[in-house]
Amino acid sequence: NAKVVVSAKAPIVLGDKIVIRNGQKGIVSKILPDEQILRGVDGKPFDVLLNPLSLPSRVNTATLYELALGKVAAKNGKPIKVPAYTKPGESRLAFVKKQLADAGLSPTEEVFDPVMHTKLERPVTTGVAYITKLHHVVESKQSARGNAGYDQNEQPLRGGSEQAQAKRLGGLETTALMAKGGYATIREGSTLRGQKSEDYWRLIRQGYKPPEPGAPFVFEKFKYLLNGAGLNARDLGNGRLRLGPMTDRDLAAQQPVEVKNGKMMDGDSLEGIAEGLFDPRMVALNKWGYIPLRSKLPNPAFEPQIAQMLGIKEKDMRAVIAGEMTMKEAQEKGKI
Repeated sequence: NAKVVVSAKAPIVLGDKIVIRNGQKGIVSKILPDEQILRGVDGKPFDVLLNPLSLPSRVNTATLYELALGKVAAKNGKPIKVPAYTKPGESRLAFVKKQLADAGLSPTEEVFDPVMHTKLERPVTTGVAYITKLHHVVESKQSARGNAGYDQNEQPLRGGSEQAQAKRLGGLETTALMAKGGYATIREGSTLRGQKSEDYWRLIRQGYKPPEPGAPFVFEKFKYLLNGAGLNARDLGNGRLRLGPMTDRDLAAQQPVEVKNGKMMDGDSLEGIAEGLFDPRMVALNKWGYIPLRSKLPNPAFEPQIAQMLGIKEKDMRAVIAGEMTMKEAQEKGKI
């Protein structure tokens, strides 16, 4: 019997996972040509740049120690053996600092950007470390959110069952991402992994480049909830909304259905009663509805602004609406 050993090499692609020998893991987020990569004082481009897009307390301190000792070993031309355990009273940090001092090296150095032709404002920790690409690659992970369960808001189900495999992005992680400028990661969590995107994952599995995801369903639902609260949420694009009062003109533009009675469902057919709260035109055709009032009233969502413009207090304005006080009395009271 012959034993054949095949050595295969696969290039790193975006999304692959790499690991430093001490166990610190990372994701390949960008691949740059040599002429664009940052350079050290010797003019040589760096092989790997580690982005501190994480919680500082989660960073393995051995990563920094390995970088520093690797720099010393590269200068001296021989490896440095580090004991697995330190003796009582000894400090691993003190050992690393002594090695650097003996070699006349610093853990940080000035870094230059060849694209902008500038020097970075502060020195950066540099060194030498073993970095390995893990066996599993990103291509085998791309359908992670393709066939799972979703709730009524088209968000992944939570709970840990077979159909509920959502991973929570909590407030601490979100704050850390915002502090480090990881807005693209937050956007991906909302628009891809955080909502139903079956067409997106289907195109990826078929080998096509999917289009940019649109606004999540919950965002559209939020806008309609604002409309129901009397706020006209005008979409300015790029996730920006301009809120104003919902007026009769805005309502008329929706061609609403007049609700003339408080009836809901027919007990025999289980269908909505015409001109009632569940009029089929509103339920089936997704049209707006409105209830005509005997007299015009201020928009409840803008009562504070209206009272301020009239120079009266909110409670006095409500008294005027209820007929308990005249407008002149409310304005005179506001001057006192």
